[in-house]
Amino acid sequence: MSSIADGIPQKECSLCKEKFPATTEYFYAHKTSGDGLQTRCKSCYKKIALKYIAENPEKVRESKKKYSREHPEKAREGAKRYRLKHPEKVRASSKRARKKNPEKKRENDKRFRQRHPEKGRERRRKWEQEHPETVRIRTRRRRAIQHNAPGEYTNEDLQALYELQQGRCCWCGQPMGNKLTDHHLSRYEKFTDDHVIPIGRGGSGYPYNIVLACWRCNCSRRDRLVFIEWQPPNMLEWMYEYVENALRKHGDNL
Repeated sequence: MSSIADGIPQKECSLCKEKFPATTEYFYAHKTSGDGLQTRCKSCYKKIALKYIAENPEKVRESKKKYSREHPEKAREGAKRYRLKHPEKVRASSKRARKKNPEKKRENDKRFRQRHPEKGRERRRKWEQEHPETVRIRTRRRRAIQHNAPGEYTNEDLQALYELQQGRCCWCGQPMGNKLTDHHLSRYEKFTDDHVIPIGRGGSGYPYNIVLACWRCNCSRRDRLVFIEWQPPNMLEWMYEYVENALRKHGDNL
């Protein structure tokens, strides 16, 4: 039922019986009705729709899939509008989907990189900058797999070693930044993980085979055997026993 109030047409909702201006701001459009509007206000219509979705989730999913197949362009536009309007919900939904089906997520990422190589590389660079610790762990694991090296160490092991070495290079005694916490420093100023027995020479990835070295010493030493093929310039006195223990364990495992 419509009425006029202050020159604005009013319409009564068939459910809540409240009157609203007869415009698409308060009522959804309906092509076959006399005034071109639904009989229920938007608020009541949404309540009914949410109730139906909760009671019939399978039917709703099938209906959405069918609409997407029949109207792909409109479906993409609608999805784009939703992402722009609800970015937080989209991110949360994506996280849930990745946890629920990681294999499908990897396949989707692979297809995206194939279709958009530049965007894929940019996305990867951004992720690596935001997750330096994960990148380091993956690099360590990849090297260990390549050389079939047993054992693995963690960031907690590196932190304990950094404290043992008092923040100094094991081989030359120079102060080093902590790459686990001093993210503002360049990689040349932070410590590097150095294997007492290099992985390429049969060393393991166990914590006892790791010391922290500055960039200069690590690059200078390369994969040479310490004390035999390469002499530390100014080794920390309290690390001699630690290094000798690693050499002894390596010899025992041969």
